Amino acid sequence: MHNRLVKGIQLERLSILDLWFFIPYALWLLVTTMSTTFYYVYYSMYYHQILIFCAVLLLLREVYFLIHAQVKDLQLAAIALVLMWIVSGIQNYTVMTLLFVIFCMRNTDYHKVAKITALIIGGCFLLTVGSAKLGIIQDFFEPGRNRHYLGFRYSLFGPTLYFNLVALILYLRKRKVHWITLAFLLCLDVLLYHWTDSRLTFGFTALLILVACLYKVKIEWFASKDVWYNLAIASLFVCMAGSIGITLLYNPDNSFLESLNRVLEKRLLYGQQSFHKYGISLFAQNIEFIGHGLNTEGQASLKEFLYVDNFYLHYFQVYGIVFGSICTILLTRLLQTCKKKKDIWLATILSFFILHGMLDDLMLPIHYNAFFLLCIYTLPNQRELDNKKKAVLIGIYIGMFLLYGQYILTLNVT
Repeated sequence: MHNRLVKGIQLERLSILDLWFFIPYALWLLVTTMSTTFYYVYYSMYYHQILIFCAVLLLLREVYFLIHAQVKDLQLAAIALVLMWIVSGIQNYTVMTLLFVIFCMRNTDYHKVAKITALIIGGCFLLTVGSAKLGIIQDFFEPGRNRHYLGFRYSLFGPTLYFNLVALILYLRKRKVHWITLAFLLCLDVLLYHWTDSRLTFGFTALLILVACLYKVKIEWFASKDVWYNLAIASLFVCMAGSIGITLLYNPDNSFLESLNRVLEKRLLYGQQSFHKYGISLFAQNIEFIGHGLNTEGQASLKEFLYVDNFYLHYFQVYGIVFGSICTILLTRLLQTCKKKKDIWLATILSFFILHGMLDDLMLPIHYNAFFLLCIYTLPNQRELDNKKKAVLIGIYIGMFLLYGQYILTLNVT
């Protein structure tokens, strides 16, 4: 069964340029994924230095691609620089590095990226859960809901990581995924639910596996119908506008909305409180959300709880309308590409993440969502740049590096 599970994610032979990307990428993904666990305490003092080291290695790799740079490289670099500049305003260098890593990914086959990503987050998941069960790291227990954190610093981190892993396995194997593998993945999902009581993530993971079973039987019919792709595209705007709208319209005097708020564990109430307190601006703003997550010592925050468990409202508030609008346009283009290429598997997986985002904000990091980054692959190959435009591209690279340089100086001062 183990051989069947990993058959679809065995590594292909990698070129020097692939290795030059995957070595810093693997290191970056490893340290960011493990930062959600109680292993983070062992390297937290070096965390940002590792991110900068990975970014510098990737920047040096970009020098090679300047020789044959194309118009799409200039377009993507400009978008990446704008997004990184917005994020730098609130000094979120983890997300800044994420944006740069995604940009550098454009010259690497995504199928290889997906395999490496699945292996790393799968290894991190098994290591963390196994270590918690063996008592090597803390397995925090929340008595109110009888839920285990399984070595992660919050109960939802493990199941959300697993949801992404299942999506990657299904994407890589598609119709070739074995029935025994599907059964194994579903059983593990049930076991995670038993340990963590993460109902939402359990339901989405189980439903995705069941859809995969359906596709194994009748994929041709689903893939040929444009209606499914149109629904996927529409789901983005319906989920975004609907979830934000109903949060802002929430009124405890309305019996339906109050009942919905209780079912959603006060998500509507907290979202509305956050909106009234912080609003939504054009650009990023420093917002301190206080959730149930634990620090590296396993202690919860003593401040008053206020957290937005809605991907769309959360990131529009933190990063602003400009950032959110650019990401929405890119994701829409990706969904349109799915329709054009009749990729029902990817369209379905993206739809699940879009739906999940209404009730969960953990959609931006690659270890929780390895599919939104596919937006960078939607631009077609175009003509090579002339020397003047290459100079502009070099200027953008310098701008990216200066953003990191600003932070390096901050590290030295503190």
